[in-house]
Amino acid sequence: MMLSRGWYQEEGNNAVELLPGSVVYIPVGVKHWHGAAKDSWFSHLALEIPGEDGSTTWCESVSEEDYGKLK
Repeated sequence: MMLSRGWYQEEGNNAVELLPGSVVYIPVGVKHWHGAAKDSWFSHLALEIPGEDGSTTWCESVSEEDYGKLK
């Protein structure tokens, strides 16, 4: 059975591998991306705590070159 595997990366930092049970805390205003590894599927549960002046902004896609560098 293949495990779900993914990646999380904050702008300016290295990508972090996500495995079942991984927990990531993302502060308001942190530009980031998350998604499946090339050879896997990926699902996640997101919990959002309401705050002042918070919103979701969808940014550009991760480039094929950057995504291709992940192992």
